[in-house]
Amino acid sequence: MSGEYLSSVTENVSRLGMRLQESFSEHTRDLTRNNYYDVSDDKTKHIRKQLDSSSDRDKLAAMKVLIALTSKGRNMSDYFAPVVKNVASNNLELRKLVYIFLLRYAEQEPDLALLSINTFQKDLADPNPLIRAMALRVLSGIKVPMIANIVLLAIKKCAADISPYVRKVAALATPKCFQLDAGLQESLMEVIIPMWKDRSPLSIGSVAVAFEAVCPTRLDLLHKHYRRLCKTLVDVDEWGQVDLLNLLLRYARTMLPRPKEDEEIDKDVHLLLTSTKPLFYSRNPAVVIAAVRVIYYVGPPSFHPKVVDPLLRILHMSPELERIVLSYILASTPSLFSSYFTHFLISYGDLPDTKAAKLRLLLAILNFDNHAGILRELVEQEAVHEIGRCAVRVPECAEQCVNALLGMVDRGNDQAVVVLKNLVPAATVERLAGRLDTIHDPSARATVVWLTGQYAEGSSAVDGLASYAPDVLRRMAKTFKEEKGVVKLQVLTMAAKLSVLSTDERISQLTKYVLQMARYDADWDVRDRARMLVGLLAGLDPTLDSDEREGVVLRREQVKMVLFQGKKNVVELDETVNATIGTWSAITGKHSIDEPILPDWLENGVESVLRDSEDDHAQAVPPPVTAISSSSSSSQRRVMASVSQKVEQAAPWKKNLDQFYQEAEEDSGEDEDSQSESDGEPEDGSAESSEDADDSEETASNSGQEDRPS
Repeated sequence: MSGEYLSSVTENVSRLGMRLQESFSEHTRDLTRNNYYDVSDDKTKHIRKQLDSSSDRDKLAAMKVLIALTSKGRNMSDYFAPVVKNVASNNLELRKLVYIFLLRYAEQEPDLALLSINTFQKDLADPNPLIRAMALRVLSGIKVPMIANIVLLAIKKCAADISPYVRKVAALATPKCFQLDAGLQESLMEVIIPMWKDRSPLSIGSVAVAFEAVCPTRLDLLHKHYRRLCKTLVDVDEWGQVDLLNLLLRYARTMLPRPKEDEEIDKDVHLLLTSTKPLFYSRNPAVVIAAVRVIYYVGPPSFHPKVVDPLLRILHMSPELERIVLSYILASTPSLFSSYFTHFLISYGDLPDTKAAKLRLLLAILNFDNHAGILRELVEQEAVHEIGRCAVRVPECAEQCVNALLGMVDRGNDQAVVVLKNLVPAATVERLAGRLDTIHDPSARATVVWLTGQYAEGSSAVDGLASYAPDVLRRMAKTFKEEKGVVKLQVLTMAAKLSVLSTDERISQLTKYVLQMARYDADWDVRDRARMLVGLLAGLDPTLDSDEREGVVLRREQVKMVLFQGKKNVVELDETVNATIGTWSAITGKHSIDEPILPDWLENGVESVLRDSEDDHAQAVPPPVTAISSSSSSSQRRVMASVSQKVEQAAPWKKNLDQFYQEAEEDSGEDEDSQSESDGEPEDGSAESSEDADDSEETASNSGQEDRPS
């Protein structure tokens, strides 16, 4: 017996080992995906034979090769005919691959694609809901306009399917049918409108997608379903919540009254806001952003701080999402995040666009309370332009900003000089002028030259000029030919300013030399600037221009006003696009044509009665309270008192239940005592008691006859 048992166990183990080996080889075949991407003739010449084979395994291998080569961009439409033959295969995995192939090449082979439509129509009646949904998905994905009516009939059939998943696929197929033939809009609307009554949360989000694609302007069709959609918002699938929130946002701003801060919020607006708040805790960032859009653009300003925590929660989920959230914060009210500036500090692994967005956001939330921490971050990142704007926005930290920028100049950061031109006092210009030879950036050199001319007024050996100004003009005149155009323009302006401030002959000679060099410069901007300055200084030194000029000649004070007060303390700021949260323009900074437009508020909205539905009347309604007079109320109280007295007499337990049980126990105890006494008495006593009972019955009957009316 033990030998037979051992042999059977050994046989079962060997069979199990063989099955595991086959399963392992089958799975490892899928792991070697590179074999499917082999485009050699040896791999492709047997595909047609495999597709015509009777083995599902060979057909499946051939379809995997076709799909892999199609994904690499290779045209495999020559195999369309043998692939269509397998559209009715019983192997579900093989059928999926065939459907994918048909979707890819149906437009190139419309005649052959029509041959498979009968199979799809048969699959619409399959008992498996996945097969029905897959058949409709492929049928609607074949972009052949002549089958639009067939697709419409399939959508109508699946829209009334018992499976919510099939109804969801039917809703998603509606936009595809609309793309095939826009003339079917009315018929598709007849399909969409009943689908709003669907009680399954699985299909509601897809119905919103179909509504937005087919009839986005018919928001009046949502009146009866608005409140139910708000209540079922939490139960809808994640991506359906995004589409439904966007639709409800448009409906609210078009059909509901605008909420005001000093007035009570409309009940329908409040319903949408309260139904949206739980979505802040969704794990899908798209749902959170859609919920933020609703709260920010539907709620009053007092609701705006509620969007801070959800946006900060999803800020660091991924590097790509971080940039998007930063852009949406900038598009909202950045001042709401001023207390959370530590969340926007730049880290080493941030993307370049993320760093730029963080710098803009730190500058946007800057105020007196957080300027110290933000300024430390800007200095550490050497964000020279942001430091300059920080000094302009918070004047209390201007001195710290200037010292930080001067330190950057000492470390060789020439861009800091460009920012300093609007911040530095006259005492620091001499320090920058002394470093002119070590500054090589053209914009930085032009800034130093401009600062020298702007703050050149002073007292030195040259009357009316600062001590460093004439030396800067001398050095720049020597290297004028090698300078860039932007530097030459500032050298010409500085020479004109020094000529206005001083009457020294040496300054006049240097000015004439620079203007003469600019007259024959290759840059036409430089030549035009020289002609303009020669005409402007004609009243001060007629020898600057050999040509006789006619017109108004300015005096020295007038020329000084033009040169020194023309542009003063100009700060360049980034141009911001008035974007909406949840749009591409908020991310890219440029307006998009296909971007959905947020509708303006309808101040008073439509009547609330239009949104009443059967669901509202189905709720339990308390009985109405009617007004009664004092006389009727007193009589009613007397009647109720008499009724209650009769009830107490008939059923004393309704008055005091504890007392009733206590009296019942006492009565039961007395009955037991009387029963024990009666057991010990003789028979005569019992006879007497029976006679007494008969007498009492006769007395009761006589009293009843006396009380009866004649």
